[in-house]
Amino acid sequence: MRIAKAVKVGRWSKVQALQRLLTRSARGKLLAVKRVTENQGKRTSGVDGKIWIMLRRR
Repeated sequence: MRIAKAVKVGRWSKVQALQRLLTRSARGKLLAVKRVTENQGKRTSGVDGKIWIMLRRR
């Protein structure tokens, strides 16, 4: 949300700083994984046509 607001205003240095923060933070990485795995089409293939199924260990 903050990145979108900075783009709208035209603060490109702020956009770069927020993108760097998002890609390097552990919380940002966990959020990205959560959004990918909890969507409606998580069992369908993506752009490359390959499905990666993560098996849980017990």
